[in-house]
Amino acid sequence: MPSFALSPENSTDIEFDVERFNYNLYQINSLKYKVKGILRIAVVPTNIYLLKEKMNGKPQFVVQSVNISSFVNQGESGPPDGSSIDFTHLEKYESIELEEGKDYEVLNEPGNIYHTINTTPLYRIRVKSTLIKVELLKGHYDPRGNPIFLVEVSPGISYSYMAKITERVE
Repeated sequence: MPSFALSPENSTDIEFDVERFNYNLYQINSLKYKVKGILRIAVVPTNIYLLKEKMNGKPQFVVQSVNISSFVNQGESGPPDGSSIDFTHLEKYESIELEEGKDYEVLNEPGNIYHTINTTPLYRIRVKSTLIKVELLKGHYDPRGNPIFLVEVSPGISYSYMAKITERVE
């Protein structure tokens, strides 16, 4: 996010469509913490803004997004727990940071592609996220007994020009 507030005076909220969407995939296999499975993460844009001020004559985009994640448990389950986690006070919970290469491996970080609808010229925007940190919330499980993870990702944005909107292949 820029260090200023987005407003109609300095940006345009642009319409976009999904061209390609994939989850990032990570193989969790921690013998020490008895956790095994596939962690899926996606950064999903909610809004894409085109800034009115260009940088070196090139357009600048800001992507507002939400992170979604899920875990396909292939190991042991814990006791099912329906209580909610207070994500505004994570310091109350003990977590264990997992180590890449030891507790998990990157299977795929493909990035997603969106294209603008209401801009001239048209743009193809790529959003690629990289896993920065994954933590296991110690002793907490979801209602199915799956472990709960806290993830931190870093999204990167790039763009290219499009001559026209191409049809999506279903």
